[in-house]
Amino acid sequence: TKPPLVITCPKIEGAISMTCANLCQFGRPFEGFEVDSELSDGPKAFFAACARTEAASVDAFLILAEELRALSAPAELVQDCLNAADDERAHAKTMSQLADIDCVTIAAPPRARRNAFAMALENARAGLVVETFAALLNHYQALHAPSAGLRGKLAVVAADESRHAAISRKIHAFAVSQLSDEQRRAVEEARTEAVAGLKAQICQAPLTSFHAAVGFPSRSQQLAMFARMEQEVWAHDQLAA
Repeated sequence: TKPPLVITCPKIEGAISMTCANLCQFGRPFEGFEVDSELSDGPKAFFAACARTEAASVDAFLILAEELRALSAPAELVQDCLNAADDERAHAKTMSQLADIDCVTIAAPPRARRNAFAMALENARAGLVVETFAALLNHYQALHAPSAGLRGKLAVVAADESRHAAISRKIHAFAVSQLSDEQRRAVEEARTEAVAGLKAQICQAPLTSFHAAVGFPSRSQQLAMFARMEQEVWAHDQLAA
């Protein structure tokens, strides 16, 4: 297994370990999935990388559904995850088409079923923080991509990913209800660290010549979006934790 990428940002003290090497690869892959550490230049390479993470997100939601069912979670929440898996399957197809490649499918390796604490930790990082911010980036792309056809396809993805971000908050509410006070504090600490890590990643992630061709925001725009989300979304998550 490759060690986690360690990156630093001048505005954050110390180094922060990250498991994701490219912010622009969307979706919510299963825990342990390794994104491409480097992207080839060009929109098709961008969408090919996105197709991989979207494909890996299918099993991520199927795993969540199974684990939630085992924990006697509400049937509606289990169904939300199953529906999200279908969305991610469609996203993988869309991104594969945009990359001009065969539809990507990626299966998660066999794994032990997580308990509520392990699920809550992963959901805090991957759902409350990374996927939520990625949904905002999707919406930006849906407004700024250079062609109407691309904007239309990305708008569908953005709407789905916003719904998935809401699902992550429902998962959070259920999972933390099963935890001790000490475990809840650990989940909140993981969420806070993920927010700081995401900011560091924005500071360091390379912005290449093809980003404008896929409607991706500049670093300064991403930081402005991050600040708004920190104030209007993540501050609420902290209060609700």
